[in-house]
Amino acid sequence: MNTSAVQPEGSAPVAPARYYGVGAEPLDVSAKWGIGELVIYRIADETIVARWRLEDMVVRGAWRGAIPAVSVRGSAARLVVVSPELRAELGRVAYLSALVAPPSWFAWRIVRFFKSW
Repeated sequence: MNTSAVQPEGSAPVAPARYYGVGAEPLDVSAKWGIGELVIYRIADETIVARWRLEDMVVRGAWRGAIPAVSVRGSAARLVVVSPELRAELGRVAYLSALVAPPSWFAWRIVRFFKSW
């Protein structure tokens, strides 16, 4: 998975995701899904930060229009996927499809539009 992006001169590279876990500092990470799990790893040295079972994961905040966060039930750790490309890749998994789903207000607006005809 190519996580490189065009950066302005002298700026820090933009991470495709941020992991808010055990420590106080968020980590710049990337993620990829495998058979039955999501693997979260640091970009700098590619060490694995977390492995989450797909069926235990939940997408939070997708209805607010903000960038949704992925977390595991019963855990305070969360993954905020900033990169649209990574969100689209992870959204191919049924458990994470809310990462790329349109906001719920959008669906209601379409329904109201067609009812007015």
